Amino acid sequence: METIKATYHEGLLFPIDTIDVKGLKEKVIKVKIVEGENITEAQKKKRMKKLFDELHQSNPFSDIKDPVAWQKKVRAERAQ
Repeated sequence: METIKATYHEGLLFPIDTIDVKGLKEKVIKVKIVEGENITEAQKKKRMKKLFDELHQSNPFSDIKDPVAWQKKVRAERAQ
């Protein structure tokens, strides 16, 4: 069993901790809501910086050769 902290906003869960997405494949995920954890603004900023740094390192859009064409395709798919 593994615990991953996340926040909830407008129907979505936003992970605070680092997640190994490949490791979640085919796993059953249960959500436990815990109230009362007080996080300071400084802690939030530190966590966000860490997440953005990890996102930057992962280079998630490296396979997109033509960003303009990709964006047009995404917008067309959303419009359908």
